[in-house]
Amino acid sequence: MKRTKLVCAFALMFSSLSVLAGSRWPTCTWFVQAEGCTVSIEYGADNHLPIPYVPILSPLLKGMLSPVASPFLSFFGTISLFDLPNTFQSFQRKAVAYNGQNLIQRNVIWMAVPFILVLIIMTIRLNSVRNKLARSMEEVDRQNQQLRAMDEKRKELLSILGHDLRSPIWAIRQYLELNQNPSFKGESKMQCHREALASAINLQGTLEELLEWSSDKECLIVPRSEFFQLRTSVDFILNSIKLMAIHKEVELINAISPSIQVNSDNRMVSIVLRNVVVNAVKFSSGGHVRLSAYRQRRVLHVVVEDNGVGMDPDQLRAIQTTGRVDSMMGTKGERGLGLGISAALKYVHRLGGEMQFESELGKGTRVFISGFELEE
Repeated sequence: MKRTKLVCAFALMFSSLSVLAGSRWPTCTWFVQAEGCTVSIEYGADNHLPIPYVPILSPLLKGMLSPVASPFLSFFGTISLFDLPNTFQSFQRKAVAYNGQNLIQRNVIWMAVPFILVLIIMTIRLNSVRNKLARSMEEVDRQNQQLRAMDEKRKELLSILGHDLRSPIWAIRQYLELNQNPSFKGESKMQCHREALASAINLQGTLEELLEWSSDKECLIVPRSEFFQLRTSVDFILNSIKLMAIHKEVELINAISPSIQVNSDNRMVSIVLRNVVVNAVKFSSGGHVRLSAYRQRRVLHVVVEDNGVGMDPDQLRAIQTTGRVDSMMGTKGERGLGLGISAALKYVHRLGGEMQFESELGKGTRVFISGFELEE
């Protein structure tokens, strides 16, 4: 008898706790017999557990459901048969309410899924647009760099054009002015005539060379090494400014050995030497401008020296640190912008060389140009 009560109590407690825990929803079916009652508890459609009913205490279910009271103390006594269906109906109502809440939660989840999918798609789309925008910005930066390089090239060409054309044009102008003087005749006139003609020829060659450079995108950026005789290049430079030197009574001396062969970019070397020599003549009145060279292993060092006006310590410090000096007038009132030395420094650096200065105010200047590789 006690064993039967115990089995019945455990069955009812298990089903009640299952209902409250929400694990499985029992369907309770009651069968009334002559001598007792059989409680049939079905769990879903699979499990079927028949339990014989015996009279138990009225607070049986309350004791089992209470977290404080012990369910085993309520196994004795009697209880009305009609209390059990009401109790399980209460459990069923709770189960229905729980199922309703669960249904609402599922509906909320199903409603949230499309929004989540839309957010994911929008995020992917935004990432794609951001990547395209980044690539577009990179392309714009690349084009801006190309434009800056082209603008730099244009400025360099204009600078070279101004310095290379100034001396020949000045020589031709000087000859025409002298030719108006009645006393200008004889051998002096013929000599100036030859120099003016040579300047015009050099001017034509310079223009053709500049046109060739303008069609080559890298000629003034990337050095192109070749073997050439340095003295020949220097002679061409000195001939292009000879009338300018005559007008200022400056002697031009080319002391470079004809045997020296340089492996470098002839155009850039000519730009460097022409700007340095023109600058030396500009700031000289009388005296000389001398070009020489000496070897140091396989590297050639060129020296351009003059006995012109020289530079004070502030000017020397500025040209050594920044590569530029303030605008100064030449000894005959020539206007200078300081672009010649800046261009020379720029191309010396592109050739992998260096340019150093020694100067003293009123005593002249010496410019040391290094980095020209010699032929083996």
